Amino acid sequence: MDPLSFWATRETDKPVRLLLRLLGESLLLTSVVYSCVLLVQDGGALAGSGDDETTSPALELISQHWFLVGVIAMPLIETILLQLIPIEIARRFSSRFWLQVLPSWFLFAALHFTNSIHSGFSAGIIAGWYFALTYYLFRSKSVWHASAATFILHASSNFVLLCPD
Repeated sequence: MDPLSFWATRETDKPVRLLLRLLGESLLLTSVVYSCVLLVQDGGALAGSGDDETTSPALELISQHWFLVGVIAMPLIETILLQLIPIEIARRFSSRFWLQVLPSWFLFAALHFTNSIHSGFSAGIIAGWYFALTYYLFRSKSVWHASAATFILHASSNFVLLCPD
């Protein structure tokens, strides 16, 4: 039996409700995990230690063009490369839930661990799980529905997390 069949049968006929639920859960867990990693790694300095850290060119680009890059471009590219392609390839070989979701989840997490440990745990593991789950849940409707729902969830998450004050 599919471990999440109860969710798919109850909720995919109400896509807005399901997306809002997934968004709320993923943002809550992402924030909690990010804070916990900061506490453990930085010794409790949630607001930062005041050290001048060098930022990567990618982070500078996102900070300058946060909406275009972080809310539109990256969610679209990552949805195609890290959810659509791995899950569709896995679907050709297996109908089992975990064999479809794990490749996507692993790739998404691995990519985000290259940014930082904070990004790896919060965005990679937590958000990556929710994006793979979203694709899987909406895939029963169509590839288009799955891709659109995953992009909307990812873009919404990034908007909330990247939105300047």
